[in-house]
Amino acid sequence: MVNQTVTVTNRLGMHARPSGVFCKECAKQACRVEIICGDKRVDASSILGVLTLQAKCGTELELICDGENEQASLAHLVNFLNACVSE
Repeated sequence: MVNQTVTVTNRLGMHARPSGVFCKECAKQACRVEIICGDKRVDASSILGVLTLQAKCGTELELICDGENEQASLAHLVNFLNACVSE
């Protein structure tokens, strides 16, 4: 299991569009991907789960990857979140 904290940089936060894009990318990974935000822990491939986090711009999210290719998946998802989900 590996983890890394990232900060939401989209000025509108993790609303439906960026959450959907990120969830689809998480679902492609061979390992299990979860997000912790405050006291909530959700499956990162679940759009409803991610939306329940109500992550606004500046919110810190902890990404957790566990399983096959976890290190590569974590690096990819951190880069993806920073590049593709930000505005």
